[in-house]
Parts: sequence; C-alpha cells; structure tokens
Amino acid sequence: MQYSLLSVATLLGAAAAIPQGKTAAGAPHSQLNAASGPPKGDIDSSNWCGAVTSVPDVRTVEATWVVPTASSPAGSTTYWNYQWIGIDGVNDCGVLLQGGTGFTTNDPNSGDIEYYFWYEFYPADPVFPGDLVVQPGDTVYIKVTATSTTTGTIYTENISRGTSRSYDITSENGPLCLKYAEYITEDPGDRLPFAAFTDYDMTSCRATDGNGSSYDLSNPQMWYLDYYGQDKCDATIESGSDIRFNYH
Repeated sequence: MQYSLLSVATLLGAAAAIPQGKTAAGAPHSQLNAASGPPKGDIDSSNWCGAVTSVPDVRTVEATWVVPTASSPAGSTTYWNYQWIGIDGVNDCGVLLQGGTGFTTNDPNSGDIEYYFWYEFYPADPVFPGDLVVQPGDTVYIKVTATSTTTGTIYTENISRGTSRSYDITSENGPLCLKYAEYITEDPGDRLPFAAFTDYDMTSCRATDGNGSSYDLSNPQMWYLDYYGQDKCDATIESGSDIRFNYH
C-alpha cells in the first residue's frame, strides 16, 4: 500500500486492510502527507513504525516474529494494526512488494479480533489468502523475494502450527527499484484507529542482494508512529538482526 508521512524527504509504501475474501478492493490505503524529520534522518510518520535499510539490488527480505496480542479502547468500533517486511516503496520507488501479519479489532466490547496473513504488490490491492491460521503468540517466518523487477514470491510460515504457503504475485503498476528493505509495524489508511499491541521483536532480520551478500539492520533509517501528536509506536534496534516494536 501507500505511505503516510509526518516528516521528510523519504516517501514510503504501506500495508493492508480488512481480510474480506481473497483480495480487498476498496481496502484502506495509506495517504501521502509531508513533514520534517530530526537531523539524524529519523522519520516521524503518521502510519509507519520501524526500520528502513538501503540494500543495492535487494532481492530478498526475511524476518521471524511472535504475533503480538491486539487490544483497543472500549467503546470504539474497528481498530487496525499490521506487521510486515518489504522491498522498495521509498523515495522515487513507488512500487512496494510486501507481506506479513495483521489484526483488526471489529468489536472490542465483545473481543471480536481477526488475525491474518496478507501480502501485496502495492499499489495493487492487498491479498488475504485465508488458507493459513494465525493467532497471537504464534511464531511466524516471512520471506519476501523479488524474482524480477515485476514479479515476486511471498513465503509465509506459521512455525508454531507447522504450516506454510508460498504465493507468486505480479506487479500491475510498473517495476521495483530494488533499493530498499523495510521492517515495519503500521497503522494503515488515512490514520485509521490504531490497535494497541503487546511489544514484540522481529528477529533474524536479513536482506540479500543479487550476488547473495547479506545485509542486517546496520545504519537504518528509523520511523516513529505519531498519531495526531501522540507517540504511539517506536522501534529500537536490539542487535544487528533484531528490532523491537514498542506501543505507547
């Protein structure tokens, strides 16, 4: 999906929407806006939280995480939260290949919360395949592969349940730049209500280039989610390959 910024120079792509069927035409896409970031290059965003790394000729991005538990304020209706990794969508690279997990709190008063896998070749609509079960506390592994500048494969594995699927996808909107890798928690759409989550780690984060060289989380640009002036999410690099997401 598309991206929303409160700050600076870099424009990024975003995530998904409610899992209603296989594709979600009309799902909430993120919106563009502008702002200014801190001197070190970090970004205050209206919908992204996490790390972006520069990887020339990037071909794969992968990570493992334990699906966080969702909650939302009493009395509200639908809240959203997405956890994903991806390739491109930064600066002049408007096409984004991404995949991950997400949850939607449909009725917090009754505890109606949906958890799901999804993937997308933005700006096409996201896909919610629905053929793998995922619940909070499950350990998942995601690998996003650009097989060319216009085709990709999303490998999704629920390690806790011993299930996996691989999905091939083709861009409908032009080529990837093959320049950037992202590790993100997102509030999708135009600042849709953001579901609270238990803090969690993405571990074994790794990208590879066309020669097979590996890139970790060294020297990332960090993104912080600012929801109407409130700091809702920040991320910290815990090691060369681990990033922690914290909800406020």
